[in-house]
Amino acid sequence: MAETNRKKALSSHAKPEDRERIEGYLDQMKLDDPVPVEEFRKIARALIAARGRYVYFIWKVLKEKGLDADALVQEACYRWGAFNGGKMGEINTPAEFLMKMSSKAGTLAWEQEYTQFNDERASKEFYYCPHAAAFEEAGASQEEVARLCKDMMCHGDYGTASPHPIKLEFVEPTLAEGGKRCVMMLTPKRKE
Repeated sequence: MAETNRKKALSSHAKPEDRERIEGYLDQMKLDDPVPVEEFRKIARALIAARGRYVYFIWKVLKEKGLDADALVQEACYRWGAFNGGKMGEINTPAEFLMKMSSKAGTLAWEQEYTQFNDERASKEFYYCPHAAAFEEAGASQEEVARLCKDMMCHGDYGTASPHPIKLEFVEPTLAEGGKRCVMMLTPKRKE
């Protein structure tokens, strides 16, 4: 019989006098119960938002130190994306890239809709942005949110596409820039 999540979380090193309290706490977490979709969406958004807040505070510190915060964060986001893109394996078409870069968590968290899915074009639309919400919550102005989004965080996506024969672009103003949605368009990279 497979070990349950609850049993895994109950350390064999738990102090005997704390065991009953630990067991009660683990029971409250319902570690082995299925997670409803809306709860899963909430968890995914919280994790994505935490990454956004982390980037925001790094950006703020770099600015306060008099460094070129925008360029440094943009480069870090691009490198992060390129690292992830390098782990995706072989990709030849926009549809293959979109499949490998997308997930259930991302689809739910970003309220994504898939609009094109073929060898020449693939696209999806985002109707919610956990990063933008996190930047706002942390105190960023609307102008800062737009800059953090388009000039920095989107470079994580560009970096993810960089190891592949795929051109990735956002073809409309993003949500952070006041758009109604973010539209990610993927096409084959043309040889120059």
